[in-house]
Amino acid sequence: MAAGLALAVLYTGCWGALSVLLQGRLNDAMAQLRRAGWVVETGSQSLQGFPWRLQLALGAPVLADALGREWQGPPTLLILDPLRPSHILASFAGRQLYLGAGAVRWEVMAKTAQLDVIFGELGPGDITLNLKDLVIGAAQIEQFALHLHGLRWGRVASDVPSLAAEASLRNLVIPKDPRLVLGHRLANLQARLRLLGSLVPGPLQEAATVWRDDGGSLEIDGLELDWPPLSLSGTGTLALDRELQPMLASSLSLRGLPLALDMLIQSGLIPPKEGLATKVVLGLMSKPATDGTPQWTVPVNITDRQLSVGPLNLFRLSPLDWSSYSTNP
Repeated sequence: MAAGLALAVLYTGCWGALSVLLQGRLNDAMAQLRRAGWVVETGSQSLQGFPWRLQLALGAPVLADALGREWQGPPTLLILDPLRPSHILASFAGRQLYLGAGAVRWEVMAKTAQLDVIFGELGPGDITLNLKDLVIGAAQIEQFALHLHGLRWGRVASDVPSLAAEASLRNLVIPKDPRLVLGHRLANLQARLRLLGSLVPGPLQEAATVWRDDGGSLEIDGLELDWPPLSLSGTGTLALDRELQPMLASSLSLRGLPLALDMLIQSGLIPPKEGLATKVVLGLMSKPATDGTPQWTVPVNITDRQLSVGPLNLFRLSPLDWSSYSTNP
């Protein structure tokens, strides 16, 4: 009996210590964001879940940056398993509001919204975001998942990974719009990425400049896209040029290219004469896949914002405006 009582007292003490740990990690993260110029609020806070697990309930979380963009979240639970104190799960399903610069306003409904964080000695080391049954305005997403791991801050050699990521998106459906180049349904997107080079905290444009100057690159180890009528798969390398604009060198296998080109011509992105010439050249380059479907394996590159497929220049990309992005924490 005495041993059982002592064990209960010890467990209660541990639960209390872990509650301090959970609140401390939240306060540290909030302080770090505020130092970087963010506005962070949680609303009311209450501890729940004793004795089996530890939950910190946040009544009305808000996150806003210096450019006026703001996320207003639903009541959120931060959950810590006493047996795995380095592991924190945030559950924030429900109605959420995103306010962008100007009059941008997106109302989001999420049936499942979870952020899973595993802490290492230097802070968050493994982060998984899982969203299901999303409604964003008139758009719908069946599932989106993002896994970040191997995070390493600081100056490193250009061939050293500072972050790895896997992302997937399934069944994005947006309203039909004549401005859409391809169809209104993106069926599937899968990507495996590695960020090589220095990753330093601070203003995003300054961090990107350091990353570029140190020879950083984003390695696309695997990419699959199914956006009818176009589907593609391949690998590549993305970097930044002297103007901090994206440069891409990749090799992609594409299907459905003639129909996609027709849509690009109809949208005005490609002039009709250039589009016809492109289709003639691509017709000579196609090879049947294993199922007999025409397939093109070609280099897809971006240089000086010019997108090219094989020897053909398609169109020029809009410049990337770094001033529209806020700072990193």
